Amino acid sequence: ILRSQAGLYDRLRFRGEWFYHDDIKRFTHAQLWSVVDELLNESSSPELTDFLIEIARFGRMKPLASKLASYVGNPGVGFRTKSEACAALHEIGDLTHRSNVLAAALVAAPPEAEDTDAAPNWNMFQLKALQYCFGKATLLDSIAILARIQRERSNFSSTTSRYLIEIV
Repeated sequence: ILRSQAGLYDRLRFRGEWFYHDDIKRFTHAQLWSVVDELLNESSSPELTDFLIEIARFGRMKPLASKLASYVGNPGVGFRTKSEACAALHEIGDLTHRSNVLAAALVAAPPEAEDTDAAPNWNMFQLKALQYCFGKATLLDSIAILARIQRERSNFSSTTSRYLIEIV
């Protein structure tokens, strides 16, 4: 089923498709990790990559932790994918990558100050990285990340406050 889903992206980068987290949780399991690993290696679609990371997250696929951490440190990967990878690392519970994830979040270049469309994904990346690194991040690291939260469009339904609440 996963290979068929990934095959839909052979000629498209975006299909506008997404799945409820509860549906992904019912579908996935840890034994799918090798298939997810293979498909992540082949993916050229950010949308497919994000979906596969969610599969890894809710399947708690610990063998993929290093790969997920590599997405966070890759400057060519978008903020949404980085945030999904941080959320997956947090859910999986593999804490070995916290130092690298924290460093990547602190040195990542934020979107332009007036790019309110990119702000939600940036904010999600910063806060999901902080949540994953909680206990490793110093108070100054936490303040630095919180100070980097960007202004979002006023007519945009944001989840930034929810992510802040999850951390607290």
